[in-house]
Amino acid sequence: MIRLAALDLDCTLAQHGKGILHRDIDLLKQIESRGVRIAICSGKPLGYLCGMFRQVELQEPILVGEVGAGIQFGVEYPPKHVFTMPYSIEVRETLAAIKQEILQAAPDMWFQPNEINLSPFPKNEAQFAAVREVIARNRERLENVHIEYFNDVVDFIPKPICKRAALEYLSEYLHISPADMVAVGDSANDYTMFEYTATSIGIQLKEPQKATVQVQNCTQALEYILSNLS
Repeated sequence: MIRLAALDLDCTLAQHGKGILHRDIDLLKQIESRGVRIAICSGKPLGYLCGMFRQVELQEPILVGEVGAGIQFGVEYPPKHVFTMPYSIEVRETLAAIKQEILQAAPDMWFQPNEINLSPFPKNEAQFAAVREVIARNRERLENVHIEYFNDVVDFIPKPICKRAALEYLSEYLHISPADMVAVGDSANDYTMFEYTATSIGIQLKEPQKATVQVQNCTQALEYILSNLS
């Protein structure tokens, strides 16, 4: 029985810089009306997710931002009910220092306005190289930080923060077993969710074996969830 659906945002629910398709919003609402909690699990900060999902108008959305670093219930801004994953002061200080080193190498680097994670967005290969050089110089300091590379961003994420850890928190808080959860995503960033939930739906995964089901787009994923509700 599915009681919680956890969905990635970029390239899953919506393409980069685009809104969610109206047909998918309708499917989300149908799923929620059947008693399933909807959790959006994204690398974007909670403030970004609040603004976006106010327009979706779900009844009880759960927003999971910064790859699991923050969890918010509802879309109020400022939030009324939010949980922040614990992490060490040492890691916080390390990330602050890493940010300054990156800025020294690339003064016009743009950083996503996160609360916890560090997410520089290099504008070109020279800036990517600068970030990699900073990482190489600080290997030992970064041993408690997970680093993920994407086409336009490098995420520095304090361990053990990840999407799976967020779902573990939701499982305990909401009393929903992972056996009653389904996860949907499109990349390796979502594999920790796939490892935790009983059912996982991959969208055009490069490693399709990582998911229970492989589909071509979000609409197919949502239709699969809806068809499997008891």
